[in-house]
Amino acid sequence: VPSLMMSAFNVLLMKSYFVTGVPDEILEAAYIDGANEFQTMWKIAIPLSKPIITTVAMFSGIAYWNDWNNGYIYLTK
Repeated sequence: VPSLMMSAFNVLLMKSYFVTGVPDEILEAAYIDGANEFQTMWKIAIPLSKPIITTVAMFSGIAYWNDWNNGYIYLTK
């Protein structure tokens, strides 16, 4: 599964989303409220990044399906 999720395109997609999609003000407010790194990541950054995680999962699932489907089409027995 990690090899499916971590293609160069998916890494670039996720990096660009994390840089622009999660506002620094929200993370800073969490630190001021007393959240540590893990709490900030688990309760703020991950829920805000659900759209990109879903997109990458869909791309990976479709790529896996297409790889399986191509072999299925070419093999007759």
